[in-house]
Amino acid sequence: MTDMRGYAGHHAWLSFYAVPYMTENFYNQAEVDHEFRLVKADRNWTPLVVVGPATRKAKGVVCPPRDGRSTGRIRCHPLPGPCKWR
Repeated sequence: MTDMRGYAGHHAWLSFYAVPYMTENFYNQAEVDHEFRLVKADRNWTPLVVVGPATRKAKGVVCPPRDGRSTGRIRCHPLPGPCKWR
């Protein structure tokens, strides 16, 4: 809750959303709302509980540097397959 108060008092920061994402329903919306009231969270914060599947994106392909001079390797694109930057 300390982080919540760090944005208080500035006219550009009026509404905030805390979005706990869970793969299983560990807490429901009513429980999180209750916790916000217990800790006296600022009223400009709104918790939104989201429950959904856990999926991961494919890791990017490690490609050689484009300039040909650097010895490091970088991730250049998110899709699996051969490097497209050669």
